[in-house]
Amino acid sequence: MTKENFFTRLFSFFKKKPKIEATTSQTSDKLLKRINDLEADIATYKKEITTLEQQLSQKEKVQFSGSEIGEKYLALKTDFEAKEKELKKLKKEVDDLQEEVDDLEDDKKEQKKKFDRELNQKIEEFQKSLNQLTAEKENLTNKLKDLEADKKLKSDSISFVNNILNARDADSKDYKYIFDKTTEICSYIQNEVTDVFKNILNRPMSDVQSNLYKWRNTELKTWLKDKKVIAIVGEFSSGKTSLVNKILNPNNDPKIIDLPTSSKETTAIPTYIEYAPDFYSRFVAPNGELKTIDTATFQMTKKEILDQVNVLSLIDTFVLGYQNKNIQNISILDTPGFGSNNKKLIEKTVTAIKEASAVFWLIDANTGEMNQSSINTIKEHLKGTELYVILNKCDTKSEKDLAALEAKIKSTVQQHGIVVKQFLRFSIKNETYRTQLMNVINSLNVQTNSNYISAIESLLKSHLKRKDDEYKNVQQQVANLTYQKEGKQNEIRNNSRSAVDACRNLGVTFNEHQNSVLGLGYGDKYYKMKYEDKAKYDRNVARITEIVNRFSSQNNELLNIENQIATLEKQAEELRADKKRMEQVTANLSRLITEYSKKK
Repeated sequence: MTKENFFTRLFSFFKKKPKIEATTSQTSDKLLKRINDLEADIATYKKEITTLEQQLSQKEKVQFSGSEIGEKYLALKTDFEAKEKELKKLKKEVDDLQEEVDDLEDDKKEQKKKFDRELNQKIEEFQKSLNQLTAEKENLTNKLKDLEADKKLKSDSISFVNNILNARDADSKDYKYIFDKTTEICSYIQNEVTDVFKNILNRPMSDVQSNLYKWRNTELKTWLKDKKVIAIVGEFSSGKTSLVNKILNPNNDPKIIDLPTSSKETTAIPTYIEYAPDFYSRFVAPNGELKTIDTATFQMTKKEILDQVNVLSLIDTFVLGYQNKNIQNISILDTPGFGSNNKKLIEKTVTAIKEASAVFWLIDANTGEMNQSSINTIKEHLKGTELYVILNKCDTKSEKDLAALEAKIKSTVQQHGIVVKQFLRFSIKNETYRTQLMNVINSLNVQTNSNYISAIESLLKSHLKRKDDEYKNVQQQVANLTYQKEGKQNEIRNNSRSAVDACRNLGVTFNEHQNSVLGLGYGDKYYKMKYEDKAKYDRNVARITEIVNRFSSQNNELLNIENQIATLEKQAEELRADKKRMEQVTANLSRLITEYSKKK
């Protein structure tokens, strides 16, 4: 049934009336009028008859034959009887009509009952349809509200993205200088220094890129330098942001801008809070650039908005500056928590937490335990980190309940080998708890920055010194071998002179017997000499043989020395080139580091 047909039928039904014969009603009215007229006439006649009867009673002895009174009486009586007869007839008609009216009244009652039944049925149908329409209206209203909320959420998300994409560079000369110089240093190390280690020292640098990123990231985070860095961690809705707000604004000053809080998850990315002369809100882009956004944009950073966009591709971390003396030497890290399914966000959170001096893990006192998810997270990601456990929302529990809860959590962490430095309590309604927490924070050590670049410089200088020592050692070996070469050359010259003398003596012997030489050998047909000449001859031959053998050995030794010198000279040349390259790289790196340190 359509709405139009239903209402048309309903209104037409309300216009209906029970059917009563109009003719019968009119007839009844006429008869009643006639009866009333007759009754009035009868009453008049009765009055006249009564008067006549009174007159007759006074003259009862008088005879009425032909008298005036008798005639009048008889006429009245005749008329009366006629009227009375007509009245009876009319009364019968009235009775009949009354009976008909009664029947009509009964019919009218039945019609009314039927009408009431139909009316009630129509009302029930109408109410049912009205309920359906009301439910449909409520459903459509809710859908409209959802669509409007979704439209506003998407509109806010688009506005947020536009504000982020169009964010201006932070007005921080220090940050820009650090950004530029650390980029230059890291680029120089990645290109020049790593080349020296790989191609000259044959010692490829491991994890150089990740280590450079960590060093540069630490240098860029001026909000961490020389400060006590505390990380506020916990499961969703454990009150992390409310705790931070209480630290920032202990007196609930309306002029101080609080971090966004909600029954829904709000902190969607790691957020640092540091002291600043004036409030500012900034974010670090994935490329390391520091951008500034207005307060309204920052307050849009709620999870339901950020879930609409891939925020991690736009924002690495938020950095907020508060003019608050309570955090002059403190940097607070408010984390998204580990309940998220986004692995990249968890990795980013873990990286940020590892930069902290201490981690404060919040547990909602109403939850009543440290759940398995928290235990797994602490064991997997926070090993070696100084850990504090805070029972939050303590105003909702009695002292007895808090003591029991604390004992239960202590037992749990001990069973899993988790070391907790101290258990604390907190409530945004209790100033004593806040004071105790601040005392613990103020007792923490200041976070120290990485000296990775200085370590590279020192290592490079030590290798340069060893390279220089190696070069000098090779040069000394060349000098020693050169001296040996000269000595060996002198030996060969002396040996040559000895060989000349021996050959000359042998020549003299041959010259003395040159006319009788038939050949060398024994027998009558061969060269003949005296035994003393033969002995002299043998000595000269032996000496020449010895000189020749010694000359060959000395010549081999000289060649070996010369080869060694050539090898060492080549090595020395390579060492000299390597040393020069290393001196140049070391000097440039030292210059970059010195310039950066002085201006920083």
